[in-house]
Amino acid sequence: MTAPIPIRTLPPAPAGRVSDLAAAMDELRAEIAALTAALRTLTPAVAAPTVPSAAAPPAQPLRFAGGLTVDLAAGEAYLDGVALRFARREYELLAHLACHPRRLFTRAQFLEQVWGTRFQDPSTVTEHIRRIRTRIGLPVITTVRAGGYRWDARPLETSR
Repeated sequence: MTAPIPIRTLPPAPAGRVSDLAAAMDELRAEIAALTAALRTLTPAVAAPTVPSAAAPPAQPLRFAGGLTVDLAAGEAYLDGVALRFARREYELLAHLACHPRRLFTRAQFLEQVWGTRFQDPSTVTEHIRRIRTRIGLPVITTVRAGGYRWDARPLETSR
């Protein structure tokens, strides 16, 4: 969906008319706030990305074959008990995949659901996936040709 974006320029301020310029700036700020609110109604994914909810993380950490553990409540991942260091978006992407095993996601879906925008270069997702794979060192993320990425780590049974 495309919508025209109005662009407004400020009128030239006569010498000594700083108050007129300040009033024009206030009006421009109000218009920007209204446009921002309108954009949020058009694209709700930007306002509320669907990253795994911090309000209700699973009581038990997610444990996978190969010694990988993703603890959503703590916001950390471990390999054989050793904490793995991820950038924030890398961890969010890892957590999103781990919460949706065997589900195929396109790069565009990741951009909307993890980044909260559609206006990012899709190669960003590819680079983040590469970094996650490097840090984990296990074949947990599968690339599906012309499809996207899928979490294929085998979950371990947890006692509840």
